[in-house]
Amino acid sequence: MKKDEAIEIRWHGRGGQGAVTSAELLALAAISEGRFAQAFPSFGPERRGAPVLAFNRISSVGHVRIRAAVTHPDIVVVLDPGLLDIADVMSGLKQDGTLVINTPKPLIDIKSEISGPWKLAVVNATAIAREVLGVPIVNTAMLGALVKATEILGLESLVEPIKERFGPRAKNNIDACHRAYEETLVAEMSVVEQKPRKAFETERLLSWQELLPGCVVTEAGNAKQYRTVTGSRSIQSGTIKGASNVEFVLSFVLRAVSGKIRKPISKPIYIIARDVAFVLVSAGQRL
Repeated sequence: MKKDEAIEIRWHGRGGQGAVTSAELLALAAISEGRFAQAFPSFGPERRGAPVLAFNRISSVGHVRIRAAVTHPDIVVVLDPGLLDIADVMSGLKQDGTLVINTPKPLIDIKSEISGPWKLAVVNATAIAREVLGVPIVNTAMLGALVKATEILGLESLVEPIKERFGPRAKNNIDACHRAYEETLVAEMSVVEQKPRKAFETERLLSWQELLPGCVVTEAGNAKQYRTVTGSRSIQSGTIKGASNVEFVLSFVLRAVSGKIRKPISKPIYIIARDVAFVLVSAGQRL
């Protein structure tokens, strides 16, 4: 990996493993070397154990202007080996890219399972974290593995960001980082070793007609995801059979409210009226 190239990195982890923190620490370390870097996360419902993505872009040639998610990374780092079975972590990984995996399996076993012309690096970061930190939080250990596999920056450049981030706990995290660096095994992946890729189902979001009462709003603020009738947020108040009923009741409620207060309908009042319309139609359909 050449330091004068713009490098894109995608982190795959679960909530609580520190993927977002890893990306932030890596960016700070790169900046301390005089380079340009960014780090940002992407996740759905914020809960411990849920799949999480984080991204880095590091450049030595100028400011990083792109803010979109990394879809064709140079490097992929997998903090949880279980994600290999439920997500296509290699999606978009460049042919000369690097795949860094936290796994207790030997390198030869992982090579037999992973297909693709990439450099492969493995380390048992979970075991290192349990022994050094006392908890299975593998973020700092995987930073050491990443540096060993790619030489993307100097290992010592991570020390100050880790100290600033962890304070009194910094020493153990630095030790975990250094130990993972020493224990990471790296192998080149040959093109002839490619195997058929496992097919992964694309998540299908339910429409407003399929959502049940009491559903969790997974992406509030994006009504288009759920194709709701109107509004700026996802409404999951019940199973609605048709938009016409909702629109009719909504117009009735708005006319009633407008006549009562004798003022133009403001946005907050409109949102309340819309929610009432959904509830009324849902209740009527369940009777």
